[in-house]
Order: sequence, then structure tokens, then C-alpha cells
Amino acid sequence: MQTTSKSMLVMMGICIGMIFFSLNIALNNFNRLVDPEQPLTLLNWRTAEDELEISLLGETLLISLDSSTWLINACQKVGEQAGELFSIDREEILHRLAPVQQKAREITGWP
Repeated sequence: MQTTSKSMLVMMGICIGMIFFSLNIALNNFNRLVDPEQPLTLLNWRTAEDELEISLLGETLLISLDSSTWLINACQKVGEQAGELFSIDREEILHRLAPVQQKAREITGWP
């Protein structure tokens, strides 16, 4: 069963590699023959002040990176997780960590 899954992964990798190789050849020929002044790229991204610009085969997607809202959301999430950790007592934490410690002992061979 393992040789079948390994061979499937190898074949999938080869197929994906062939697809990207073919796309690269098609893009090179398009850029050389059709429009050399504005060449297409397979994937390109740039960051401006508050935006991320992603170009995929000539199509452009702009994503706003408003740092203030991202930072506020991240701080709130960290605060919630820290509050959850402090609300759990030591015995509960040790109870939750027991399976992880057991697995680590099995892997390392420690008693």
C-alpha cells in the first residue's frame, strides 16, 4: 500500500511540474511573439504602503493591509488566549499535557 501511495505522489509531482513547465514555455512564447512591451508573468506580488498587489497571468488582485485593524485584531486574539490560559488551573494544564508527555516519552525511549 505504501509503494502505491509513494508512486502516486511521485506521479502527481511530475504532472504538476509538467504543467508549470508548459505554462512557463507558453508565457515565454507569448511574451516574445505577442506583446513584448508588457510581458505577462505567471505570479508576481508587490507591497505598497497599505496594499498587497498580486498578479496571476495578467489578472491583478489588490488586498488592503490596514495595519491598524490587523494589529488590533491580533492583540485582541492574544489577550483572549492569554485569559483562557490564566483561567485554567495547573491541574487542568497537567491533565491536558499528559498525553503529549507520554507520546514524547515513547518516541525518545525515556521512562
